[in-house]
Amino acid sequence: MAEPLSLDKTTADEPVTEDEQRDFIEAVDIFSRVVIDELSLREFPRMGVRCLYYFPCESKEESEGWLRGLGLFGVSQKLLLAFGATVEAAGASMVLTGQECRYRIALNGVEINAQIDMGPEILQVRASKLPEGQKAHLREQMKQHRRRQVNSGYAVVADVDAYHEDPPIPDPRDFATTHIGSILDLLRAAVAE
Repeated sequence: MAEPLSLDKTTADEPVTEDEQRDFIEAVDIFSRVVIDELSLREFPRMGVRCLYYFPCESKEESEGWLRGLGLFGVSQKLLLAFGATVEAAGASMVLTGQECRYRIALNGVEINAQIDMGPEILQVRASKLPEGQKAHLREQMKQHRRRQVNSGYAVVADVDAYHEDPPIPDPRDFATTHIGSILDLLRAAVAE
């Protein structure tokens, strides 16, 4: 059976392992060679790899405070004064041009939907929208059954898309190997003190 061309994980799954990364990159290499050969492709408008990282938090307040505490972005005081407001939640989205490629980076606090196994289907529910008794019961049930890795229902998500537009001679294997392995290192370097 062929390996899937995806590293999709739910919040119930363990993080991607190095073996899974290697298998994914191998599948990318094989798949891209077949497609390029069969379709005789010579021009490519885009080549990229996207990674999402979830950092679990116990509450919305904790996720928002943790994200602001990273010091990677801020909210303009002029904007707050103009609206006569305070920051309840803030995120950032940007595109950076690096030496090797561009990076689209989004940083946000999120509420993760609870995933309830209904047999052949999965029901997703926002725990914060349930009545208090049901919310507490659902969270306790999720913890007991380890249905998801992030038990709290909140997280900070770092969504990073590393890409080339109009790459001269694409090498998907090299691109995926280089960037899947380095994106988390780059994020860590950005928040290092």
